[in-house]
Amino acid sequence: MAKIQDIRYRTRRTNGTRKLSQIKYIVRHHSATDGGDFDSFWRYWKNVRGWGTGGYHEIILRDGTVQLCYNPHEITNGVKNMNTLCYHIC
Repeated sequence: MAKIQDIRYRTRRTNGTRKLSQIKYIVRHHSATDGGDFDSFWRYWKNVRGWGTGGYHEIILRDGTVQLCYNPHEITNGVKNMNTLCYHIC
C-alpha cells in the first residue's frame, strides 16, 4: 500500500477553484528530474515561472509515496489554457 503524504495544508494557492464536474482530463506529467518532490518543484514554479499555485494535484515520489498537494476542485498549473479542465499528476 502506498504511503500518503498530505501536504495540502501548506501549499500556496492563487488560481481559484472549479466544480468537479468541469474536470475532463487527467494529465500525467513526467518531471524529468532524478528525485523531485513538491518543495523542489515549488522553487522552480515560484522563482522561475512566477506561479502562485503549483503544477500538480498529486506527486508520486520514486519510493511510491504519494504527495497530495491540492484538492481536486482547486485549479493548478500544468497545461496552458486547459487547467480548469485538468487534474494533474506527476
